[in-house]
Amino acid sequence: MTIALGVLGPQAMILAADSQEGTGYAGDLKLQSSKIALEGRFYPDATGNEDRVFAITGAGNSDYLWALKRQLLDAFDACADVESCGLAMERTVFSFYERHVIPFNPQQWGDLRVELIAAVKINGECGMWRNELNAVTKCDSLAVVGKRLSWL
Repeated sequence: MTIALGVLGPQAMILAADSQEGTGYAGDLKLQSSKIALEGRFYPDATGNEDRVFAITGAGNSDYLWALKRQLLDAFDACADVESCGLAMERTVFSFYERHVIPFNPQQWGDLRVELIAAVKINGECGMWRNELNAVTKCDSLAVVGKRLSWL
């Protein structure tokens, strides 16, 4: 099972994930995989200080992860500030679950479940969120998805 971690500081964000992807029956075959999607957009103002960075990692069905990551990166690209990115994540995750998870039998939801950590930095301000099913939560400093650790 994937384990991913996000750490948020006042002016920095760190995302980490293991590098193996389970495939085959019960995920018993392991492949090397990159699990962090990173996109940077730099739009310097007159002082050269304006920047945008979006980073997303997660755990769950790999096809669903990549599809949702792509939708979130597109949604974040249209955001004017960190707060609007949080709202964009809420809308995007809710819509994704509504279209790609809820129509299936609830007994299959465990196989379709996607947990993400998304972090953004816009104009020097950072924000980070995680989801649990279709609910999105803002994280103040730490986020973990995948296997839960007993001390968190």
